[in-house]
Amino acid sequence: MIESSGNTKLIQNHLDRMCEEILHVNYRSEDRFRKQCEILQVTVENLQQAKFDHSIYAQDTEPEHVDVIMSNATYFKDNDSEEDEDEDEESIIEGSPTQDDVDFIDDTPHPVREVIHLDSSSDEDGPEHMEIDDERLRPNQNQNSQRPVVTASVEAHPTAPLVWPALDEISSQPQERGRLDDRPEEASFVTVSGWDWNNLVDSQDRKRIVLKVLREMTEEERDIIRVRLQIRRQGLLNELAACTRMMSNKSQRMPGVMPDDTFKVVMWTKLFLSWWLGDNYMKKQPDQEQLRELLACLRTSMRDPEIFHGWVVHAMENTFRKGSYNWKAGPPPAAVIIDLTLD
Repeated sequence: MIESSGNTKLIQNHLDRMCEEILHVNYRSEDRFRKQCEILQVTVENLQQAKFDHSIYAQDTEPEHVDVIMSNATYFKDNDSEEDEDEDEESIIEGSPTQDDVDFIDDTPHPVREVIHLDSSSDEDGPEHMEIDDERLRPNQNQNSQRPVVTASVEAHPTAPLVWPALDEISSQPQERGRLDDRPEEASFVTVSGWDWNNLVDSQDRKRIVLKVLREMTEEERDIIRVRLQIRRQGLLNELAACTRMMSNKSQRMPGVMPDDTFKVVMWTKLFLSWWLGDNYMKKQPDQEQLRELLACLRTSMRDPEIFHGWVVHAMENTFRKGSYNWKAGPPPAAVIIDLTLD
């Protein structure tokens, strides 16, 4: 927690210095100023994340595991419990209450006799179940003592403790193929990573296909899409028709488009082709028949380009919003990672 607090202060100091630089530096170009503000935005988001992590680390830590669970929602945990030294015994009791635990029981208004059930799957008495009446559970008890008698029904084979996977393993494990029950509008960076391409193509789920294509882009390529979205929508829709015509004619130029911007228009058009044809056309080329069919449809008043444009805007403002990437899946390449892990 101390390290987390120190990291928060470090980010805060770095943010203050950046604000001072923005106020005092005389920027000669708007692009440079915008770039500095983008870096400032990422720093602010990192600070918010650090404060959030610190608020979690400041809370009391929960027990790693619970060995004994009582039927009335009261449990005892003793990490220093001793195992039975007799190798012939078929059962092992973990988490036996200590002297302090028994004193705690004596002070509570519970009934004199409390039964702790570790396994209620069967009510029958058998060789695998036994009732324990241990003197250690009621020390210094005499005829006048009011200490409760704690009786435990223990399964002969103890249950293995739960082992949770590491956070980095969760993001690297793909989701089960065919599980697309989540809403694509609420999909996260990690969720999209687990989608299977074959499943998406078979289902022709256009929204998820576009999200998957954007997920597999580099951060620089996603920045190009963000810049394209700043153009008027009608201009982008006109670019789709012009680029489709260029690809159909196997040309390298589009009227009214500078050569340096041609590859940006092609990237935008290929993203729409992935939507239109239901596959990843960033890595494959459409045939002439598909291009001619698309060109003919673009001459009509179909609404697919408008729906596609609105979906990409939603995806870039939510799932792929800058600074919102799930750190377990990997941040953007240019992001600064601050380790808040406690040793």
